[in-house]
Amino acid sequence: MIPVAIFLFTFLVYLWNLSSNLYWWDSGEFAFYSAFLGISHPTGYPLYMQILKMFSLLPLGSHPFLVNFVSALGASITVLLLYNICIKLTENRIASVSASLVLSFSPIFWSKAEVAEVYTIQTAIILSVVYIAIRWSEDRRQNTPSLTLPPRWGGQGWGGDSELRTPNDERSTDTRLLLLCSFVIGLGVTHHMSSVLLIPAFLCYIYLVDRKRIINLKKIFLIVAFFIAGFTPYIYIWIRSFLDAPFNYARFYSVDLATISGMYWLLSGKLFRYEMLSVGFSGLLSSAGFFVNSLIVEFLYIGAILGITGLVYIYKRSRQIFLLLTLVFLALSGFVIVYKVADIHDFFIMPFSIWGIWVAVGIDAVSKMLNRLRDRWRRGLRYIYISGIIFFAFFHLVNNFSDMDFNRESYADGYVRDVLESVEPNSLLFVTPTSTFAFLYSRYISGIRPDVEFLDYSGAYIRERNYLATRMEPNSELFIHLLYRDFKERMNNILTDSIKWRPVYISRNEDFLNDRFFKEGVSEGLIRLYEKQPPAIVNKITSDAIRTDIVFNDNLRLYGFWVPLELREGGIFRVRFYWQPIQRIDREYVIILFFSGGNTDKLENSSVSFYIGCTMGYGIYSPKGWKIGKVIEEDYDLWVKPYIRSGRYNLYVGVFDVEEYYSTPPSQRRLRLHRVGEVNISEGKGIKHPWD
Repeated sequence: MIPVAIFLFTFLVYLWNLSSNLYWWDSGEFAFYSAFLGISHPTGYPLYMQILKMFSLLPLGSHPFLVNFVSALGASITVLLLYNICIKLTENRIASVSASLVLSFSPIFWSKAEVAEVYTIQTAIILSVVYIAIRWSEDRRQNTPSLTLPPRWGGQGWGGDSELRTPNDERSTDTRLLLLCSFVIGLGVTHHMSSVLLIPAFLCYIYLVDRKRIINLKKIFLIVAFFIAGFTPYIYIWIRSFLDAPFNYARFYSVDLATISGMYWLLSGKLFRYEMLSVGFSGLLSSAGFFVNSLIVEFLYIGAILGITGLVYIYKRSRQIFLLLTLVFLALSGFVIVYKVADIHDFFIMPFSIWGIWVAVGIDAVSKMLNRLRDRWRRGLRYIYISGIIFFAFFHLVNNFSDMDFNRESYADGYVRDVLESVEPNSLLFVTPTSTFAFLYSRYISGIRPDVEFLDYSGAYIRERNYLATRMEPNSELFIHLLYRDFKERMNNILTDSIKWRPVYISRNEDFLNDRFFKEGVSEGLIRLYEKQPPAIVNKITSDAIRTDIVFNDNLRLYGFWVPLELREGGIFRVRFYWQPIQRIDREYVIILFFSGGNTDKLENSSVSFYIGCTMGYGIYSPKGWKIGKVIEEDYDLWVKPYIRSGRYNLYVGVFDVEEYYSTPPSQRRLRLHRVGEVNISEGKGIKHPWD
């Protein structure tokens, strides 16, 4: 009854908080593609798409609710499997229940149970492989390989005891479990490619447990055959490969999935290959530190200690199970550490599911240690310990319940609705990966504003990055700088061509908009773009501008300057420059506005700083054509990025040669800046700061 109770309890909690609306990022993408049985981003996720489509046909609610429902179900299955594994290894119900509840209500895991995501299904697949592998080794012996059994039952040593066989040594039950395990791994690959990382642990484990019988051509052939049979969901990709974009993600990149090269592009995740091992050694250390810190927080500090205790205890009692769990954990942990994506913390729940097993074993190990104490101490300490473990198990539930209430989460739907009500007919809307599929869902499924065209500019960024990576080392310091330059030029050209014949909006302020466009904030998360006119020749500066006499590179004078004295975090502001060529200009320039905070007038003592860049002449009206002695007026609409601390900032201006600026690594670039005044930056509304 306990497994059923755990499953129902966690599932009802997840269901209570389950989002009934569309959500951001990949969640919106999966909801969109599943509605059309489309093809998602690499590696396609064919198993997940078919599961979502099947559940979306149930008459139990809206389509977004039903695809989110799958994640809640996967999370509860994960918790059920975790309990069953822990009870087999410890025979301790309190330890098994506690570890299961701690994982189930830890912040990252819980958040992935409330929206459409692949991770809870993937943790269920991972723990299924572990559970079946342990069941297989149990089935071929006389008794359960519990950690409480004597060493001769596989406790000490790395290999199995070949003399201890079941009465019917050649029975096929254990073989069927072995083949099932192989099939589940193959099936897992069609859900999430991280399932490939389970193969080394699986092979090592079956070799150590049954090394004499496993080296059998017939058995090896069957294991491989069942593994390949798990790939059958990929037939779905081939069948649906004829779909056009946006229902076929590959078509965004002109890839034909009906070809071998196209299928390789999808299955290998080639599109995101530069996210793998692209952080450098210091980046790897930072990622590893972030992973360890997240593990400690997710398991409430004490869970990290109990996990280490359980790891050591398993090593002493069963080296085979130790190797199985450790190899799986290290493979998954290594993957999430070297993979550089914005939502990498979501991947953490895969290795964390293994850590949950060690937590249960650690709780059991401490309990056994307390049992060896003297009678007068044992009872009191056991009561204290059990009370602490119960508190440990339910703390996350109580502490995180309100934060995990996704049932009220309708921000994605509300945001899309507000934006689409604000744009003019037949507009072009540039959107970010965060909201792309929420907009596509509104158009193709909800039928809202079919006249509006959406363009996700992250695709242009990825194409530009992949092309540049063929010409230079992607881990170099200069790579990201040159990538930004090329990407900015591409985006400015696309926007300039589009803005001539239809209204153009963008859903988020970006630095690449600084040069050629004026910006008008229409509503939250919506900016209207207007093309600039050429820089004007003026006779004098405006009365509110600051008169300056700063000379750059012996050929250009900053004659005057104007900027608002009050700026807002996340807000748009206009800055005006008055330039006067004093000699013929033979190069292009980048203008840098440098903001220096920290209650100091000395730039080198600045504790808080940031800069904004723009290209002189708007990037299209070169200062090479400016006449000597004439005063040129330039306006730029810039923005203060979120997460800039409020306060007083000294403002500096610098002018840099374009070629020098983009060919010099940031750490080697010399800042030649001149102070022009000071501004005050106030805190933006509705921005949640990491320091709050």
